[in-house]
Amino acid sequence: MRMPLSGTPFQLQSSAIDARIVKAKSAGRLPHYWYVLMGQRYVITSLLLVALMVSHSLYGRWVGDFWEHSAVVRELSTHPLHPLHPLLNVNKTHHFFSPYLLSVGLLSLFGSLTAIDALTIAGVLNLLLLLISLRLFIQCFFDKHQDAVGFYTLILVLFLWSAQAWDWSGFIHFKVLGNALPYPSTFAIAATFLIFTLYHRALDTLGKVKLLLAGILTAVVILTHPTTAIFTFIGILSISLHHYKRMGLRAIAVGLLLLVGAVSLALLWPYYSLFDLAKANNPEFHTQSYVLYQRVYVMWPTLLLAPFALALFIARLRQNTLDALVLMFCAAILVYIAGYISEQYGVGRIIAFIAILMQMSLGAFLAQLETKIGVGKVWYALPIIAIVLFAGMVALHPRNKDVLRRAYRGYQGLRYSYSDHEILGSYVGQYDVILSELETSWMIPTFGGKLIATTFLTHWIDDHEVRKHDVQRFFSKGVKQSELDSIIDHYQVDYILINRSNIQDLQIYYNIGDLVYENKEFILIKAQ
Repeated sequence: MRMPLSGTPFQLQSSAIDARIVKAKSAGRLPHYWYVLMGQRYVITSLLLVALMVSHSLYGRWVGDFWEHSAVVRELSTHPLHPLHPLLNVNKTHHFFSPYLLSVGLLSLFGSLTAIDALTIAGVLNLLLLLISLRLFIQCFFDKHQDAVGFYTLILVLFLWSAQAWDWSGFIHFKVLGNALPYPSTFAIAATFLIFTLYHRALDTLGKVKLLLAGILTAVVILTHPTTAIFTFIGILSISLHHYKRMGLRAIAVGLLLLVGAVSLALLWPYYSLFDLAKANNPEFHTQSYVLYQRVYVMWPTLLLAPFALALFIARLRQNTLDALVLMFCAAILVYIAGYISEQYGVGRIIAFIAILMQMSLGAFLAQLETKIGVGKVWYALPIIAIVLFAGMVALHPRNKDVLRRAYRGYQGLRYSYSDHEILGSYVGQYDVILSELETSWMIPTFGGKLIATTFLTHWIDDHEVRKHDVQRFFSKGVKQSELDSIIDHYQVDYILINRSNIQDLQIYYNIGDLVYENKEFILIKAQ
């Protein structure tokens, strides 16, 4: 039985490497500081990444799904026990009422923070959790050169993508990381690696506390980001099989017990029904996800080096025919293919984890290459220097430079202004109904009231397509006054927010009610 590893996750574990470093230092082949940097390169790289992402977050130019999450946080901070729908004027629950966003909502409530600030803090904490859990995971499944494997893995996960890589939640490459840090998906990824670590060590030491924590965290991931939970399930079963040779069927039984317990615990969640969520089939979600099968080429740098990753997987299989990493990789590919065959394309998001496992394997290959070159020789520095230069070149690509620009502005103390939307709080109550264009309404619930419809499909809203049609008709060219009045009465609209750049004929809307506020971009009218 392999003894559990000791020490902090950032310590170099291999005594053999330490001995060679001492020998090389005595020979004077490389300066002393090189060995200090080499032994702590993962933590140094992590600290640099944290500093960069903190500055990026402080600037705070948030986009995309952030505004749905911030609306959820605002609602949960207002009514943490019995929240209303965070976006629409309906008496329905919302599938983002997860343990993670509830925690952020409580942070907002008890810390007297805005939803934006609470999510910003949560994003930095997510990054710290991800860096720690990834290093712990590597410590569990790589016996040698763990700091080197961690360092190379982190660099490759961030940068071994093309410039056209998907800017989606659930991916953690450099271009998307800063924006996705506060997302539930980022928390779920970080928690998943921690679950794997806890479960692996629980089987190694028969630790009941670790097993209990792994089960609770698995339930949290299921509720927070179900698509990530698919990989979490795969990982737990793979780790169980990894221990089969030593523990037999008991390892598999423990894994199944953990999953059954986690699902049972998730079913008790009072904010929404996991069973109803599983039944709900969102065709729009799967249609949008089809691109994950159409544009696999966006990860061509990883695919180009795949033979080296596969060679390491084969080497691991020789040591253990039920190696957990190899099983995770193969099972994830099968799930990815099954998503295509069944046309449940949302399952294709598991490609993010397929990429991470390949990049981790490539990191292990580079760590092995490093030791083959020979510690203490000048050539020993070449893999490290090459990977750092590679990361710098990718980071300076025009599509990635925006990340650096935002981080630099945050470092300067600048903060992105949402003054045009923040003004809504001075006139509109949180539960007033605002009628606005679908393209304009994305950010409104974070600052103002509730909407009639959103651009994206929302679970458990049966008339959402009708709502979208009514909103589009309200702002369409040639709409009649009687139609405007009918829509306002039907949805009990309190305010109309008009984006000047999207509406040509404004006069008809001025006749609806009283002008409350206007600037160069928006007009706010109170409906009569």
